[in-house]
Amino acid sequence: MTLLEVVIVISMIAILTGIGLVAMAGSQDSDSLRKFAIEFESMAKRGRMMANKEHKPYQIKVSDNSAVLYGYQRPLDSDEDYVPSQSYQEISRIEFPGEMQFDFKYWGQNDWTTLKRDVEFVWKLEPKGIVEPVSVRYSIEDNYISQEYHPLTAGVRDEEYELK
Repeated sequence: MTLLEVVIVISMIAILTGIGLVAMAGSQDSDSLRKFAIEFESMAKRGRMMANKEHKPYQIKVSDNSAVLYGYQRPLDSDEDYVPSQSYQEISRIEFPGEMQFDFKYWGQNDWTTLKRDVEFVWKLEPKGIVEPVSVRYSIEDNYISQEYHPLTAGVRDEEYELK
């Protein structure tokens, strides 16, 4: 084997390795989105189940870089409706993967609203009847997952995605 052949083989290996690394980077984004989508649906179902079991509302609040599930409480010595707890204990929290963008649509809304510092997403999970049907979209660069949630189960009713 000549020196020229060795250089050609090493060059081919370097090119193939570079292509593999680029493909893996995109794969990590799609894996992160899939994992977040599964955890968010699980959080919604858990909150809905707890609301039905305990006969009190729960809430998913998405702001900054995380989604948090917490419960409401009734004011002491009062027949007033449940209100968000001021000193709540987090039931569960999901951190956003990397530079993920979170968009949402409430029932009847045509355009997506993007989560920003002054905009937050709040989804109240009622113990009786139905919850507000919402749609959420998670995206990192060209990858996205869009989910529409069912008003009775708080589970995903319809899903659309493009993962590269």
